[in-house]
Amino acid sequence: MIALSGIIVGLAIVHSSMAAISFTIAPYNTTAGIGQTATLACIVAGKTSESVKWKKSDNTPLTVDTTVVGSSRYQVVGAYNLTISGVTTADEGGYVCDAGTLTKTAYLSVVDLPTNVSLYWSSPPIPGLLANLTCKAAHANPAPNFAWYKDDLLYGATPVYYTSGTSGYVDAYSVLPVRLTNDDQSSRFRCQLEYTGLSRAMEADLVVVLSSGGPVQTRNILVIVFGAFLSVLLW
Repeated sequence: MIALSGIIVGLAIVHSSMAAISFTIAPYNTTAGIGQTATLACIVAGKTSESVKWKKSDNTPLTVDTTVVGSSRYQVVGAYNLTISGVTTADEGGYVCDAGTLTKTAYLSVVDLPTNVSLYWSSPPIPGLLANLTCKAAHANPAPNFAWYKDDLLYGATPVYYTSGTSGYVDAYSVLPVRLTNDDQSSRFRCQLEYTGLSRAMEADLVVVLSSGGPVQTRNILVIVFGAFLSVLLW
C-alpha cells in the first residue's frame, strides 16, 4: 500500500507539471482607431492558483485576473484579453500580460483613420485596354497600407503608392493598373486599408461595369469601418 501511494503521488506531481500555465495566444502588437475599442490578446491555459495580470510598460497596474484596478475603460474579456474603450493617443504604448512566471509585452498603436475612402477609374474600363483603378484614403494619420482583392481573392498586380499632405495628416493613394476582358463584367474589386494588427480597418468595393468608350456611367462604393457599412451609388 505504501509503495502504491508513492506511485500515485508521483503521478500527481508529473500531471501537475504537465499542466503548467502557458500562453495559448500570447499578446501581439495591434492597432486601434481613435474613439474605438482596442483589444489586446492574452489567452492562457493551465491556470491554477497563478494570477494573470495586465500592466502598462511603465508598471502601472491595470487588472488582476478579471478585476480592474485601473480606469473603468479597461475590461478583461475571456481568459484574459484586455479591452480599452474610447481609445485616445494617450493609450498608445506597451502593455504587459503576466501569467504566473510568464510575461509578454504587446504594443498598441493608435491611428486617426481616414475620413473617407473612395475607389474610382481614372479612365473608362474598356475591354482590352489598360485602365488605372485608384483607391484614395483621405486625411489619415499615419498613412495606411493597401491590399487589393478581386472577387475576394488577393490580387497579385503591383500598385503604385503615393501620399500628399503635411503635418502628419495625408491623403494616401494606391493606383492599380488593370487590363480587363469581357469576362470581367460584374467582377468586384476591393481596396482594403491595413495597419499593424488591424487588417480590415476600412475598405471600398467597386463592381466592374465595362464601357465601350466615353465616360464611366456609374460606380458603386461600399465603405466599411470596424463593422459598420455605408453603400453609395454615384452617378
